Order: sequence, then C-alpha cells, then structure tokens
Amino acid sequence: MLLHGGMKMPNPEPEAPGVKVFVDTAPVAEKPLAAQAGLGWQGKHTNLVSRSHGSWLFLGEIYTTLALPTSPPSGGGCGSCTRCLTACPTQAFPAPYSMDARRCISYLTIEYAGPIPLELRPAIGTHIYGCDDCLAVCPWNRFAQASRQIKLQPRPDLIAPDLASLSQLDDAAFRQKFSGSPIKRIGRNRFVRNVLIAIGNSGLAELRPHAPASDTGPGQRSGRGRPVGPCPSGRRSRMSAHLRKRSLILSGHDTSVALEPEFWQVLEDMARAHNQPLPVLVAQLDTERRPIQSLASFLRVQALLWLQKQSAAQASDLSV
Repeated sequence: MLLHGGMKMPNPEPEAPGVKVFVDTAPVAEKPLAAQAGLGWQGKHTNLVSRSHGSWLFLGEIYTTLALPTSPPSGGGCGSCTRCLTACPTQAFPAPYSMDARRCISYLTIEYAGPIPLELRPAIGTHIYGCDDCLAVCPWNRFAQASRQIKLQPRPDLIAPDLASLSQLDDAAFRQKFSGSPIKRIGRNRFVRNVLIAIGNSGLAELRPHAPASDTGPGQRSGRGRPVGPCPSGRRSRMSAHLRKRSLILSGHDTSVALEPEFWQVLEDMARAHNQPLPVLVAQLDTERRPIQSLASFLRVQALLWLQKQSAAQASDLSV
C-alpha cells in the first residue's frame, strides 16, 4: 500500500504492455520483420516465402512492449531459381532481392494516384487491381494451403468482371460494389483509370465506346494529355507475339498473367485440336484444378503449357 495525502492507496497494477495492431493499415516494414520472426525469408521478388505456405501470404503485425521469446530463423531459400524475376511483366526487378516499385503493377494500380506512364501501360495487360505474377510462379507454392477465412475467398461477382460495366461506375456505385473489399480503398477515379487501361490493352473493338478520351476525375489522363483509352489496333499483334515469348518462360508454373484476348484464342485453338466445344474443354480443365487456384489462373497455365508443347513440336519438326 502507498500513502498519498494521508490516505491509503492500493499498489498500482503492473503496467500493461503497449500494443499496436497493423493489418495493411500503415507503411511498416512487415516483410523483413516477418523474416526476423522466423515466418520465412524474403525471396528474390522481395516478398516473404514460407516453407510451409509458399508465397501466398497475408501479413499482419502486433507491435508490443511485452517481452516474448525469440524465434529461430526459417530454413529454405531461393537457390538458383529466377522464375519470379523473369515473370514480371514490367521488369520491376533490376536485380535479385531488389524491386523498383515505380515499375511494379501492384504499386501502380493500387498505391499510385497519378497517370500511369505510357511506356508501362501495355505491360499492365488487363490487371485492374494489383498483380501476383511474381508470387504465382514461385515453386514453393506447392505447399500453399487454401485459407479458411471466408473474407479471403474470392467473391463470385468479382471473378473475371466485365470491363465495360466497371468503366461506367460512378462514385456511389463504386462504393456499393466494392463495399467490404480492399479495392474500395483506392477510390473510384484510380480504379476506373486502371479499367480504361485494361480496355485499351484488351484489343476488343466492342469495348472502345466505354473508354472515353478523358474523364472528370484526377489521374485519368497522362501528363501530356494522352487518354488512357484503347490501344492502337496494331498492339494486338504485338501482344500476341509477347504472349508466345512469355509462354516459354512461364509454362509449367502457376501464373495469373493477363493474356486476354489472346488467352481465349489459345483456349479456342486447344478446343479445336481436341475436337471439343470450348465450354466442354473449360469444364473438363476445371475438374483438374486445385481448390487454391482460381479458374482463370488455372486456365492461363493450361494455355501456356499447350503453347509450349506446340512450340516444342514445331521445333522438333524443323530439326528432322
């Protein structure tokens, strides 16, 4: 007991440990901290990789003054693998374990509020919110497990959404559609900017009326007044050549690389080669998909594998 002003006061309780929680809510160095906590290691793509969960991780932190036992470092490593470096559409990795965020699609489509540089727009493809290409090709993902958290499951209405309808969202409709989703955080203007770039990269003429030359919201036009609308028609053939080049790099590995519209063209070629209607082929492939993979991601992998086989067969014919 303590005496205060002639009165007996109870002994103060031990000071409670200070606590601060961050779940993607502040710019904290969560990846190196997670590595120091023994959860994994930072891969060549600079993201955390776990021996038991691969690279599909969602990090959150509890900062506390409470004394806790230390954790041993996690084993594992990237070895000579460079799949993540070669998979990046915008070449955002100048060297292993180093990333130039100014070229990263996730940064450009989520965090960056200004007009996306013209030279990077073609490589963005049809990504409209983030990019997981460097994560998707990581071989450690064979240990990945599907989350049991309902909130982390993809919403059916947001899987392969219609670009035309997304481009027409006003602010109220945007907030309603993405209520409860992290997409809501970037705001309507930034999101529509991304959608318009995706429309341009799609090469689909029927989407052009939905890509206005300008928009009243900030960030919709480049610094030189160039709109983010449709790409020139010649870009479609360049995208096709780009796809075939990347198929040799990515085939055989899980990837979410945006391949539309050539992606569907490859699947149609596959269906014709197997004498099947396209819906039948897609349904058949869907039965082989692991639950942790989205259907779109799995179909992209199958398209890339088929392209690789076709390229190998052509090379074999030429060598005979």
